[in-house]
Amino acid sequence: MAKNSVSEWSTVSSGNGDIAGFTLGLDMPPSYVNNSIQEMMAQIKQWKDGYTDPISGLPVYQSITAQNVEVIGINNIKGQFQINGNTGTLGQVLTSNGAGSLPNWTSKGTMSTQNSNAVNITGGTITGTKVNNVIVGTNASGNKTISTSAPSGGQNGDIWYQI
Repeated sequence: MAKNSVSEWSTVSSGNGDIAGFTLGLDMPPSYVNNSIQEMMAQIKQWKDGYTDPISGLPVYQSITAQNVEVIGINNIKGQFQINGNTGTLGQVLTSNGAGSLPNWTSKGTMSTQNSNAVNITGGTITGTKVNNVIVGTNASGNKTISTSAPSGGQNGDIWYQI
Protein backbone atom coordinates (compact mmCIF):
# COMPACT_ATOMS: atom_id res chain seq x y z
CA MET A 1 0.00 0.00 0.00
CA ALA A 2 1.38 3.41 -0.96
CA LYS A 3 2.26 5.58 2.02
CA ASN A 4 0.43 8.80 1.06
CA SER A 5 0.54 10.49 4.46
CA VAL A 6 2.57 10.40 7.67
CA SER A 7 -0.29 8.56 9.39
CA GLU A 8 0.32 5.60 7.05
CA TRP A 9 4.02 5.31 7.89
CA SER A 10 5.11 2.30 9.92
CA THR A 11 7.02 2.48 13.21
CA VAL A 12 9.04 -0.50 11.92
CA SER A 13 11.60 0.67 9.34
CA SER A 14 11.17 -2.39 7.10
CA GLY A 15 7.46 -1.54 6.84
CA ASN A 16 8.26 1.69 4.98
CA GLY A 17 9.16 0.24 1.59
CA ASP A 18 7.64 3.08 -0.41
CA ILE A 19 6.34 6.63 -0.19
CA ALA A 20 3.47 7.72 -2.45
CA GLY A 21 4.24 4.77 -4.74
CA PHE A 22 8.00 5.44 -5.05
CA THR A 23 9.77 2.20 -4.12
CA LEU A 24 12.43 2.80 -1.47
CA GLY A 25 14.87 0.00 -2.20
CA LEU A 26 18.57 -0.44 -2.85
CA ASP A 27 17.85 -0.80 -6.57
CA MET A 28 15.52 2.22 -6.91
CA PRO A 29 16.15 4.59 -9.83
CA PRO A 30 18.07 7.81 -9.03
CA SER A 31 14.95 9.89 -9.78
CA TYR A 32 13.11 8.09 -6.95
CA VAL A 33 15.64 9.47 -4.45
CA ASN A 34 14.75 13.05 -5.37
CA ASN A 35 11.02 12.35 -5.73
CA SER A 36 10.72 10.39 -2.49
CA ILE A 37 12.57 13.02 -0.43
CA GLN A 38 10.36 15.78 -1.85
CA GLU A 39 7.24 13.71 -1.16
CA MET A 40 8.42 12.97 2.39
CA MET A 41 9.01 16.68 3.06
CA ALA A 42 5.53 17.56 1.73
CA GLN A 43 3.86 14.87 3.87
CA ILE A 44 5.69 16.01 7.01
CA LYS A 45 4.71 19.65 6.41
CA GLN A 46 1.06 18.70 5.80
CA TRP A 47 1.07 16.57 8.94
CA LYS A 48 2.53 19.43 11.00
CA ASP A 49 0.26 22.21 9.72
CA GLY A 50 -2.89 20.31 8.92
CA TYR A 51 -4.34 20.46 5.45
CA THR A 52 -7.52 19.91 3.46
CA ASP A 53 -7.78 16.44 1.95
CA PRO A 54 -8.14 16.92 -1.82
CA ILE A 55 -10.55 13.97 -2.16
CA SER A 56 -12.91 14.45 0.81
CA GLY A 57 -12.44 18.22 1.21
CA LEU A 58 -12.23 17.70 4.98
CA PRO A 59 -9.52 19.19 7.21
CA VAL A 60 -6.85 16.70 8.29
CA TYR A 61 -4.73 17.34 11.39
CA GLN A 62 -2.13 15.37 13.20
CA SER A 63 -3.34 13.27 16.08
CA ILE A 64 -1.24 13.16 19.23
CA THR A 65 -1.66 10.42 21.80
CA ALA A 66 0.30 11.08 24.95
CA GLN A 67 0.10 10.68 28.70
CA ASN A 68 1.64 14.07 29.48
CA VAL A 69 1.90 17.06 27.18
CA GLU A 70 3.83 20.13 28.23
CA VAL A 71 2.88 23.33 26.44
CA ILE A 72 5.56 26.01 26.50
CA GLY A 73 5.18 29.58 25.29
CA ILE A 74 2.27 31.05 23.37
CA ASN A 75 0.06 28.55 21.56
CA ASN A 76 -2.71 29.65 19.23
CA ILE A 77 -5.57 27.25 18.69
CA LYS A 78 -7.36 27.54 15.39
CA GLY A 79 -10.99 26.48 15.30
CA GLN A 80 -12.72 24.77 18.17
CA PHE A 81 -10.98 23.48 21.28
CA GLN A 82 -12.43 20.33 22.76
CA ILE A 83 -11.83 18.40 25.96
CA ASN A 84 -12.99 14.80 25.80
CA GLY A 85 -15.23 15.67 22.85
CA ASN A 86 -16.87 18.67 24.53
CA THR A 87 -16.53 22.21 23.17
CA GLY A 88 -16.87 25.14 25.54
CA THR A 89 -19.22 28.03 24.80
CA LEU A 90 -18.88 31.78 25.18
CA GLY A 91 -18.17 32.71 28.79
CA GLN A 92 -17.10 29.23 29.88
CA VAL A 93 -13.72 28.34 31.33
CA LEU A 94 -11.90 25.06 31.92
CA THR A 95 -12.13 24.00 35.54
CA SER A 96 -9.75 21.44 37.03
CA ASN A 97 -11.20 18.32 38.57
CA GLY A 98 -7.93 17.44 40.28
CA ALA A 99 -4.98 15.28 39.34
CA GLY A 100 -5.80 12.32 37.14
CA SER A 101 -9.14 13.76 35.98
CA LEU A 102 -10.05 15.67 32.85
CA PRO A 103 -11.06 19.30 33.32
CA ASN A 104 -14.56 20.33 32.35
CA TRP A 105 -16.18 23.43 30.86
CA THR A 106 -18.02 25.53 33.44
CA SER A 107 -19.69 28.92 33.46
CA LYS A 108 -18.61 31.46 36.01
CA GLY A 109 -21.87 33.35 35.44
CA THR A 110 -22.36 37.02 36.11
CA MET A 111 -22.09 39.04 39.31
CA SER A 112 -25.87 38.82 39.72
CA THR A 113 -25.77 34.99 39.66
CA GLN A 114 -22.79 34.53 41.95
CA ASN A 115 -23.14 33.91 45.66
CA SER A 116 -22.83 37.36 47.25
CA ASN A 117 -21.37 35.79 50.40
CA ALA A 118 -18.55 34.21 48.40
CA VAL A 119 -17.40 37.12 46.21
CA ASN A 120 -14.01 38.40 47.28
CA ILE A 121 -12.91 41.85 46.14
CA THR A 122 -9.43 42.71 47.28
CA GLY A 123 -7.90 46.17 47.08
CA GLY A 124 -8.74 49.03 44.81
CA THR A 125 -11.58 51.52 44.75
CA ILE A 126 -14.84 51.35 42.82
CA THR A 127 -15.78 54.80 41.52
CA GLY A 128 -17.75 56.21 38.64
CA THR A 129 -19.92 53.08 38.35
CA LYS A 130 -23.71 53.24 38.66
CA VAL A 131 -25.50 50.96 41.11
CA ASN A 132 -29.29 51.44 41.17
CA ASN A 133 -28.83 54.66 39.16
CA VAL A 134 -26.48 56.16 41.76
CA ILE A 135 -22.83 56.75 40.91
CA VAL A 136 -20.62 54.87 43.39
CA GLY A 137 -18.37 57.20 45.35
CA THR A 138 -20.82 60.12 45.36
CA ASN A 139 -23.32 61.33 47.87
CA ALA A 140 -25.91 61.83 45.13
CA SER A 141 -28.94 60.03 46.51
CA GLY A 142 -30.96 59.54 49.65
CA ASN A 143 -31.54 61.78 52.64
CA LYS A 144 -28.67 63.00 54.81
CA THR A 145 -29.52 63.27 58.51
CA ILE A 146 -27.32 64.66 61.28
CA SER A 147 -28.68 63.83 64.72
CA THR A 148 -27.72 62.93 68.26
CA SER A 149 -30.33 60.15 68.14
CA ALA A 150 -29.76 56.60 66.97
CA PRO A 151 -30.68 55.98 63.33
CA SER A 152 -34.30 54.98 62.73
CA GLY A 153 -36.57 54.68 59.71
CA GLY A 154 -35.39 55.89 56.34
CA GLN A 155 -34.77 53.95 53.15
CA ASN A 156 -31.92 52.58 51.07
CA GLY A 157 -29.48 55.30 50.12
CA ASP A 158 -30.12 57.44 53.21
CA ILE A 159 -27.14 58.47 55.30
CA TRP A 160 -27.45 59.10 59.04
CA TYR A 161 -24.68 60.88 60.90
CA GLN A 162 -24.93 60.48 64.67
CA ILE A 163 -22.97 63.08 66.61
